[in-house]
Amino acid sequence: MTGRRALSLLVVAVATGLAALFAWHAPWRQIGQALGAVDPRWIVLAAVLHLVSYPLWAQQWRLILPDGASVPMGTMLRTIALVSSANGLVPFGGPAAGLYLLASGCGLRASGAVAVLMLDQLLAGLTKVALAGIAILLVPLPDWMHQAVIGLLLAVPVVVGGLLLVAHGSAPLEAFASRLTGRSAAMVDAVGQVVARLDALRRPVRLVAPLGLTIGRKALEIGAASCVAAATGIPDPVVAATCAVAAISIVTSVPLTPGHVGTFEAAAALAYQAFGATPAQALAAALLQHALVLTLAILPGYALLLARQVRRT
Repeated sequence: MTGRRALSLLVVAVATGLAALFAWHAPWRQIGQALGAVDPRWIVLAAVLHLVSYPLWAQQWRLILPDGASVPMGTMLRTIALVSSANGLVPFGGPAAGLYLLASGCGLRASGAVAVLMLDQLLAGLTKVALAGIAILLVPLPDWMHQAVIGLLLAVPVVVGGLLLVAHGSAPLEAFASRLTGRSAAMVDAVGQVVARLDALRRPVRLVAPLGLTIGRKALEIGAASCVAAATGIPDPVVAATCAVAAISIVTSVPLTPGHVGTFEAAAALAYQAFGATPAQALAAALLQHALVLTLAILPGYALLLARQVRRT
């Protein structure tokens, strides 16, 4: 067993243990009472807001395609649905599915697919930084979250600067690859091909519309979380939901468990309690919010696969 695999298993074991500890000590009777008092109309509205984000996501990916590439909206929507399902089921499943589907279903080269995913993560990082800044302005954050926000604020500009430098360095990479042989040449050449397809970074104005769509998706996520917070009686639901989504975005940046089970609930519940929610209210909101997110992440892709299977039979 490699060291990396052993570390991954250890992280999953610790996360699973913490989730089991939470389940053992959670006030389930009070949580059940809080869930029983939920107005279902809020949950329907939250579901609608989540689903509206899919077309925004699909259009965002269409706008960051490499020069010369074009994917119909319907094809990209199906790709996004499957990527979302994979992301909700398996750690790192979303990026892996995205690479495969962009290359096989959308006609991109592997290098173009990698470039799209890199730009997508860049836009997501910028949005998380903006949201973290808003959260700092809205309320004094707990120490753990404040430190995480500072780390994020420091990391993203470094990543952006690095990508901007790399995006303008395809020619040196090609020249360097020409002096190498074997696997080394192939690896450098592959990196150079990805860099050559980061067209949007060489013309940053092209990122304005995709960034706007990414922010729109995050606003819809906050709106859906606000509905859940209102449904469970969280004080100041919009502000509380904004900080909860900020905490969730930071904590789930690295997928430790399938579907972020445990880490999602912990981040959301701590944020809601900071706004005066009782432990039962906070946990009810966190569980309901995550159940909604997971269901609407997995269901569209599952329905698409089921429809394909039915058509084949």
